[in-house]
Amino acid sequence: MFRFSSTTLSVTAVFTLGAHFLPAVDEVPSVEQRLQALDQEIKILQRKAEIAAEEAAARDSAAKGAPKFTANGKDGFSLSSSDGAYKLKFGGSAQIEGVYYLNDDAVPKNNTFFVRRVRPYLQGTVAKYFDYQLVLDYSPLSTTPVSLLDANVTANIDPKFKLQAGRFKTPFGLEYLQADAQTAFIERGFPTQLSPGRDAGAQALGEIGGGLLSYQIGIFNGPTDRADRDSDSSDDKEAIARLYAAPFKESNVVALAGLNIGFAVSYGQDAPVRNAANTAITASNLPTYQSPGGTTFFSYAATAVSDGERLRFSPQLYYTLGSWDVLAEYVNSRQEVRTANFATGAALTERVGVTHTAWQIESGYVLTGEDSGFRGISPDGGGLGTSGWGAVQLVVRISEFNLDDAAFSNGLASRTTSAEQALNYGIGLNWWLNRNVRIALNYDRTEFVAGGGGTNANPIDKETEQVIRSRFQLVF
Repeated sequence: MFRFSSTTLSVTAVFTLGAHFLPAVDEVPSVEQRLQALDQEIKILQRKAEIAAEEAAARDSAAKGAPKFTANGKDGFSLSSSDGAYKLKFGGSAQIEGVYYLNDDAVPKNNTFFVRRVRPYLQGTVAKYFDYQLVLDYSPLSTTPVSLLDANVTANIDPKFKLQAGRFKTPFGLEYLQADAQTAFIERGFPTQLSPGRDAGAQALGEIGGGLLSYQIGIFNGPTDRADRDSDSSDDKEAIARLYAAPFKESNVVALAGLNIGFAVSYGQDAPVRNAANTAITASNLPTYQSPGGTTFFSYAATAVSDGERLRFSPQLYYTLGSWDVLAEYVNSRQEVRTANFATGAALTERVGVTHTAWQIESGYVLTGEDSGFRGISPDGGGLGTSGWGAVQLVVRISEFNLDDAAFSNGLASRTTSAEQALNYGIGLNWWLNRNVRIALNYDRTEFVAGGGGTNANPIDKETEQVIRSRFQLVF
């Protein structure tokens, strides 16, 4: 007979419980099994990383192939292909103005607000090397309120040599080549009155030395002074060429880096507009000239017509140093003129070479410290609504127009209705709220010699013009 003590039962219980809870020896994973499991987990993680990379690459490829849309204050609204070979930019400008005459006793004029111009545009690139431009103009006060302003194509063969054809600004006047939204004054100075306007034609252009020298040379129908032209009244055409240099652009001398000098010349033949049968004259093809306040101070006699050579030349200068800039130009315009019978087209007098000249000096200073520039001002920090109140610029100008005495002495114009000279003084303030919005206020005073009545021998001076102009401008 066996007897179990309490000690015996305790030992037995321990072994029994241990055998129940401890795994069998052959169920414990070996080192090799653990390495295999770890290797499997690594392969799974690697595959997941590969899948993530493939998905990211696919998304990147899709993004690269998708069109790119841009919308900001600097570049406006634009759409381009992924490789940049095709681009489309669209935008426009609007200018609302007011005019107030301070001295109009002799010939009263209305003080008024009006929409000066609205210009939507399209421009871009086709097949990487061809740029295009299309600009429409809505000017309610014009005889043709809606018109095609620009339509042209440029072949970007090389920065040193490009070809442009269509309708665009002729490469002549310095201030004229500034966009309307970028000029210092609301109305351009007298030299622009003698410069050719927009015209249909073709030109070669380019930049040499990274902008140290630029050139333009082209053939056009031949626009009249201060006028645009779409077609020609004769077989003869007009050649226009312009050189513009920034000789110290790369100089370490800051005071010289902003100096730009240019010279433009045009030569051609002009004739009056005749009817289809060539039996009568329907238009003289001669210009009239106006003051900054819109007063016509010179016009040719009713029987005068353009007929013969036309030659213009213009030395130009633009200089900028920090917040200060100055623009100066001179234009000499010579046109052969005679009187004619409009009904029969017969010449009444011999041709007379009439030479008019105009010059201006215009200067501006940005009171808020931003850099001045030919293409306008960019307020620091983005302007009003961001980190500041925009840029404020003070501008002054003196401009003079001299009419050739030959026009009066040969009966091509009358001193009683046309001035022999006009002298303009102007001062203005421009507030660039940001790159897109600008408010301008100008005061112009123009004094005239002759043109106010009397007799040809003793003409009376036209009444001095004093005018305040304002403009609210939006460009996008």
